[in-house]
Amino acid sequence: MARRPIIRDESIIAAARSVFLQRGIRATTAEVAQEAGVSEGSIFKRFKSKEELFEAAMAHELLEDPPLLRLIEGAAGQEDLHRALLEIGEEYIALLRQVVPLSLMLWSNAGLVEDGRPRILCRDDAIPRRLLRAITQLFDAEQQRGRLRRHDASISARALMGALHNYVVFEILYGEDLSPPPRAFIEGLLDIALHGLLVRPPGSPPPPRA
Repeated sequence: MARRPIIRDESIIAAARSVFLQRGIRATTAEVAQEAGVSEGSIFKRFKSKEELFEAAMAHELLEDPPLLRLIEGAAGQEDLHRALLEIGEEYIALLRQVVPLSLMLWSNAGLVEDGRPRILCRDDAIPRRLLRAITQLFDAEQQRGRLRRHDASISARALMGALHNYVVFEILYGEDLSPPPRAFIEGLLDIALHGLLVRPPGSPPPPRA
């Protein structure tokens, strides 16, 4: 007698991730089953609802370590802080282009929201929370080295992350075509962050580049 093929959770989750990224939360479990080559009943033996399947499929995108985390952790103490922050900004925009649409899907489905917020984004190990901690630690470390002035590092981290998030939200939601390209935007953002907006008195030397 031929053995029944083994149905692995990982195969279903991979299929679900592919379908949900293409179709959004409107995708059906029947479409996921077809992509995975299994019956719809096989899915519901493992996941109680489509929402639970969606959360499992998106956990990779919203919980697992992105390369950006390692980039941030390795940035402290680099000779050229400006260049390190530029690379972090470019990687962060690339990540946000994936994460923001997923977050919007979570917010738009009542089955994924608890106490007014998506459950998966409220977890302590969710990527946005971990990135905030990592960037805060980076800024704090650079303050300790004397390369950045003393300030609440979490505010600096939120300012940087917030500006990059705004850039991607405008791009996705409004089809923004007036903004400069990502690299030019980050360069301008870092110029403000590292050098400020105040006009220097005539004859004063330019601020040192971090």
